[in-house]
Amino acid sequence: MRKGRFVPSFTRGTRVAGAILSVLISTMGSLAAQTGGAIAGRVHDATSSLSIAGALISVDGGRQGAATDTGGFYRVREVRSGWHRVQI
Repeated sequence: MRKGRFVPSFTRGTRVAGAILSVLISTMGSLAAQTGGAIAGRVHDATSSLSIAGALISVDGGRQGAATDTGGFYRVREVRSGWHRVQI
């Protein structure tokens, strides 16, 4: 007698439940991705238009923030949708 691999036997209900579970998990991931946004921009001198590196950006009084890179660009991630106060 040949030894074979163990192959589990799934019932139709188990397969349907597994399919529903995988759809729910993939939907929850896309819904969670929609809850947070980002605020991005560039900080530069108003008269010379030169980028300002290392400027600290705060959102809503310092709850979240970022620093500008060498090109003056910044991005604050995971910001809820709505109106926000951004300070430099």
